[in-house]
Amino acid sequence: GYDTGVMGSVLALKAFKKDFGLPTESSGFADAKNAYVSSNVVSLLTAVCFFSAVSAAFINERFGRRYSLMFYSVIFLIGAAIQTAAHHKIGMIYGRRVTAGLGIGGMSAITPVFVSENAPPAVRG
Repeated sequence: GYDTGVMGSVLALKAFKKDFGLPTESSGFADAKNAYVSSNVVSLLTAVCFFSAVSAAFINERFGRRYSLMFYSVIFLIGAAIQTAAHHKIGMIYGRRVTAGLGIGGMSAITPVFVSENAPPAVRG
C-alpha cells in the first residue's frame, strides 16, 4: 500500500512533472498527458500484481515459502533501485512499476500462508 500511496502524491508534484517533461501549469491531472502518465504508472503496478500473485503459487510450491519470499523481495528491491535511477526517463518509471508489481504480487500471495504456518497453534485462530 505504501508504494501505491506515495506514487500518487509524487505524480502530482510540480518537480516530478518538470523533471519528466509533463505540463506543470495544469493543476492535478487535468492535462491529457499528465492523466495518461499517472494512469499508466498506477495501473501497471496493479495489473502486474494480479498476474504475479497467480504465478506465485507455482514458485511457492517449487521452492518453498521462505525462498519464494526472498526472491520476491529481491525483485521488489531491484524495482526500487530502477525507480531511484529514473532521472528524466518515464520509461524507467514504467519498468520499475512492472518490476515492483512482480515483487508485491508474489509477496502478497505468499506472506499470509507463511505467517499462518509459522504462527503458534494457540494463536492461529
